[in-house]
Amino acid sequence: MDAALALLSEHVQSKDQNMRASAIFGLGLAYAGMARQDVLEILLPVVVEGQQPMEIVSLAALALGLIFCGTADGTLGQTFVDTIVDRSDTDLKDPSARLMCLGLGLLFLGKGELAEVITTVAEATMSHGIKKYLILTVQTCAYAGSGSVLEIQKLLSVLSEHLEDDEKDPLKNMHQEVGVWVWR
Repeated sequence: MDAALALLSEHVQSKDQNMRASAIFGLGLAYAGMARQDVLEILLPVVVEGQQPMEIVSLAALALGLIFCGTADGTLGQTFVDTIVDRSDTDLKDPSARLMCLGLGLLFLGKGELAEVITTVAEATMSHGIKKYLILTVQTCAYAGSGSVLEIQKLLSVLSEHLEDDEKDPLKNMHQEVGVWVWR
């Protein structure tokens, strides 16, 4: 066991929310791109446990996305989608829920067409407004740096949509933000 894992793993289940969040994200940063199964075993229960606050679940998903970045791990991706489907509307309206979408996107970073399976599953199983945001985030990450003219045109078309503000559901149009990320 190395130092980062030894120091941070004991705080993943801490009673102090700030300590938990710091330990979880610290593991994500420490093992980014390493696809460590031992860290997966520590963080995955945080993601799937239904009683965790959305901020903690989202940070754990983002940390796992960093750790398994570009692996196109379908099982982990499916777990993220299932977790999102199981969360309440209130949880999914929390701004930190976007981090979970980014964690899923990072799993498919640069993998192009491999992300189509997870976006198809999300399209079929999700009904919340975050669905568009999740799908666009995954597609953006999957085709990042690919130079795919067709995908860039699709993303630019999202930017050009004229959307009306919805006072009842401010997250309804948040998927357009992902297109702005790409454009910059």
